[in-house]
Amino acid sequence: MEKYKYKVRTQIKEELEPEETLLDSEETKKEEKGRLEVPIKDTVFLIIFIFLSIFSLSLFVRAFYLIEIKGGEFTARATDNYLRVVYTEAPRGIIYSQDNFPLVKNIEKKDKEEKKSFLRYYPENFYFSPILGYTREAAEEEIESDPTYYQLGDWIGKNGLEKTYEEYLRGEKGMREKIINAKGELLSDKLKKEPLQGDNLILNINVKLQKKIYDEIKKRAGNKNAAAIALNPQDGSILALVSLPSDDNNVYSQRLSEEKLAKLEKEKKINNPNWVLSGLYPSGSTIKPLIAAAGLEERIITPKTQINCQGRVIIPNPWNPLKPSIKKDWRTHGITSLDKAIAQSCNVYFFTVGGGYGDIDGLGISRIKKYLDFFYLEEELKIDIPGEKVSFIPTPQWFKEKKEKIEKRQWSVADVYDVSIGQGYFFTTPLHLAVALSSIANGGKIYQPQIVNKIVNLGGKTIVDINPKVLRENFIQKENIESVRKAMRECVLTGSCRQLLSLPVSSAGKTGTAEAPGNKEPHAWFVSFAPYEKPKILLLVMIEYGGSGEKIALPIAKEVLKWYFTK
Repeated sequence: MEKYKYKVRTQIKEELEPEETLLDSEETKKEEKGRLEVPIKDTVFLIIFIFLSIFSLSLFVRAFYLIEIKGGEFTARATDNYLRVVYTEAPRGIIYSQDNFPLVKNIEKKDKEEKKSFLRYYPENFYFSPILGYTREAAEEEIESDPTYYQLGDWIGKNGLEKTYEEYLRGEKGMREKIINAKGELLSDKLKKEPLQGDNLILNINVKLQKKIYDEIKKRAGNKNAAAIALNPQDGSILALVSLPSDDNNVYSQRLSEEKLAKLEKEKKINNPNWVLSGLYPSGSTIKPLIAAAGLEERIITPKTQINCQGRVIIPNPWNPLKPSIKKDWRTHGITSLDKAIAQSCNVYFFTVGGGYGDIDGLGISRIKKYLDFFYLEEELKIDIPGEKVSFIPTPQWFKEKKEKIEKRQWSVADVYDVSIGQGYFFTTPLHLAVALSSIANGGKIYQPQIVNKIVNLGGKTIVDINPKVLRENFIQKENIESVRKAMRECVLTGSCRQLLSLPVSSAGKTGTAEAPGNKEPHAWFVSFAPYEKPKILLLVMIEYGGSGEKIALPIAKEVLKWYFTK
């Protein structure tokens, strides 16, 4: 029997036998089986895993950096596009005298944007400028000194109390937050913090006394440079401090051209020195009470030691015995003890105490310097306004280095004599001499001079109470201090200070007339304290090139003290 045959018809019109179809199917399965059975190596998986891990880690690190490290910066940048923080100026604190008189005021001003600012106005400008100082726009280095507070355009204390107490007076700035859109339009303006006015200063300064001294000097000394200081010798508090000429400190609040400022300086209306602190002058005879205290302490003299003043001392000349040097007194005083020496200002007596003469050895320059330094003459007293200079006491070593070749001579006892009477190369400031002599008035204590009594906040609460500070004491025995005090009292009773006998209280004093270089008039000095028994005030007056201390400085002091004790 013949078998049936089947054929498969394809799309290309070819006929395939069923067997061919089955054979092709088998071949395909074999090929696929061969391919699936080839294994993938483990290193391939490892490489893929490492790559994916590194990629993921880098993404994580980058995200962390952008969010955590740089996020604050980006946020600030974004915020700054629309948020502006504006600091508003605070009114400065007010400065009051001891009797509660305001010595400065704040004048409020507004700009075109209604932003407030404050200018300082000094009602009694010329009277108080050496004490108060002034404010002016902060310089770059001042801004850099405290960049968390100061900005470009801020005003800052430049001199006087305004500078010393800047951190108290300046107050705390206010703060506003303004939101501004891309067009520069203000969307909101929020007050975040009100400005807080600065703290107030309460001074030891007596307004009427300050003005009285100023007016008396102007009346009697005219336009001469002058310095005067009044202080309480019992605690160092400064009652008045006058320096002439003085500044118009209201000028500094104006925006003036350099030409205008130069003109004002030439007219002595600005940038005048504070002669009380920085003026260095020979003191003349006002140094003699300090030399006397040193002589008593070193037992060179006693209060009863008598020296025969013949109106001069003769200094032998070792190179030419026929031409000795002669140091003259202003007159012949005859037999002189301490009281008479101070009262009549006998130079020969103090030549002898200082440099030695006859059978008295004298202190010598080393001991003079030692004791004058005990009185703080060559040290800063740290008064609470800037500009203080210290005294200068010459020595043989200094002379050899600075003057020997110029003067073509060596240091000699004549130089010691000069220092002993406040002449030669000895220079001091009115401030230092007043503080030193206050220790004679109070019994032997050097107090730090202090202008500010206390600092109070806006509500009147005391935040800093400035107590008297003793810088030195017990360096001169009480009995020796008392001997010098008694001699200064004698100056009023029988000597060159007799004009003070008309005062309503007892007093003591010392005149001084200090020679100036060239043919200029001498510097006029006078110092006094009263009442003698327990002094409440020490007043020192110095008129540069003023002439005789007895004729110009003493009358000024007399009028001031008379007014002070009868007001």
